[in-house]
Amino acid sequence: MVRWFACGLAAVVVGLAPAALARPQRDGGGLEPALLAQINWVRAHPGAYADRLRDASETRATDEAIDFLERREPAPPLQFNAGLEASAARHAADEGEHGAFTHTGSDGSSAGERMHRAGVWAGMMAEEMSAGESSADDIVRQLIIDEDVPGRGHRNDLMDPFLKQAGVGCASHPVYSVICVIDLASAPPPRD
Repeated sequence: MVRWFACGLAAVVVGLAPAALARPQRDGGGLEPALLAQINWVRAHPGAYADRLRDASETRATDEAIDFLERREPAPPLQFNAGLEASAARHAADEGEHGAFTHTGSDGSSAGERMHRAGVWAGMMAEEMSAGESSADDIVRQLIIDEDVPGRGHRNDLMDPFLKQAGVGCASHPVYSVICVIDLASAPPPRD
């Protein structure tokens, strides 16, 4: 995980079964709004989500996630940001088109550069990626448990109260069937 105040980045691929996955829809009623709603529910109810994780496979990462969430105060909901949605959607489509799974765009762009192109400026930005999961619940579980991710960066970013805005983009992917990108940002800097 690379983290700096311009952009925090992390990615995870867990439990891939491409043939069994449904394609997300881009009709406003698809995976993206459900994913943002699920993230916001976990932020508001960390203890209750810890209880739900007790039913997951017992691994060190799951135990760490439960402990983390039980000690966590609720965080305010992430506010939808159209610029972050545009940035996330473009990157998901780019990754799907090229069969890639990286935070670097096919044009060499970083997450921060893509967010800036979409008109987002903030003191802190983060990008999370998930591939191979087709439901909001499964994606959030994947990112909160953060199996095999040093530092558990996805979990930390999704629960960080300093990050206040988000946008989600999902696309079809030739290898993983589905890829979702979640772009997050702190509040915009004050304007003089």
